Amino acid sequence: TSFIAILDGFSSYLSSTEFASSINLFNSSSLISSNSFNGCSILTSITIPDDITRIGEYAFKKCSVQNLNLGKIEHIGNNAFFQCDQLNSINLPNTLQTLGSACFRETISAKGTLVIPSSVTIVSEQAFYDTGIEKIVLSEGVETIEEWAFANSSDVKELVISSTVTSCGVQAFGGFSNLAIVRSAALNPPSISTATFVSINANKLEGIYIPSGSLAAYSNATGWSTYSSYLIEQ
Repeated sequence: TSFIAILDGFSSYLSSTEFASSINLFNSSSLISSNSFNGCSILTSITIPDDITRIGEYAFKKCSVQNLNLGKIEHIGNNAFFQCDQLNSINLPNTLQTLGSACFRETISAKGTLVIPSSVTIVSEQAFYDTGIEKIVLSEGVETIEEWAFANSSDVKELVISSTVTSCGVQAFGGFSNLAIVRSAALNPPSISTATFVSINANKLEGIYIPSGSLAAYSNATGWSTYSSYLIEQ
């Protein structure tokens, strides 16, 4: 294991340098700069200390990281873990506030359950496009799911939508070809388009579970009305 200091302005040096496959970062700054480890294919394990709070754009793009401990990260930049296609899971800390666009795009080996913590209000466009995740939980506090946020994550079988979610963009959940269950706690249907759930497999969809007393609202809402026969109050 190597111990590497993250300094202000530290950027492309390690992109072209081979080093140990497992690193524990210690900081002289609260920021991992943009492109710091971009393309480090030898890097398979990362532990980020609690006092680093920000990860810059493309910081770990195309790394071969399998194990990732995000510590107490608050901000993850655009494309930070883009194409980390060997990452085995995505565990977001409760300190997280912002997810940059495409930050975990094409992490196709990431399995299990992805929980978006209550501290995150917006899931940015393409943030989790094309992952291997099997269940998504949008915690209470999450409000907006931007377009393509989880699209093409075809292994997703269950989607849990909290009562605070108000809008889900075009193809936010597109390409969920194995989706079986949607659970929405929102009494008022979140605003969606007719393409939010595009390309799901109706033969595998078992039900969309909604709060008691909300059937009429969902049945008449744009996007949700397409799946009126799957709506089940509980």
